[in-house]
Amino acid sequence: MIGEKHFADRRVKKKLLPVSTFISVFTAFAVFTTIQMKIIGRSIDYKSIPITNQISIFAFWILSAAVFTLWTNHQITRHYFGDMGK
Repeated sequence: MIGEKHFADRRVKKKLLPVSTFISVFTAFAVFTTIQMKIIGRSIDYKSIPITNQISIFAFWILSAAVFTLWTNHQITRHYFGDMGK
């Protein structure tokens, strides 16, 4: 009997967090954020922002990229692969 998380065919693999997708999403988010910060930087003194706030913003975008990657992977798996793993 095959368990719920195991497939009959070893060639079928399910990745929880595809690294290439994560890197692509994080890069896109980094570009969007850089553009946004360039626009905002024209009207505020960005050098006065504390380092803890900068780290918090960076952590937020890493978390956002990871969540978006997981959601995208779930949608692709659900719509395109459906019941293949069962």
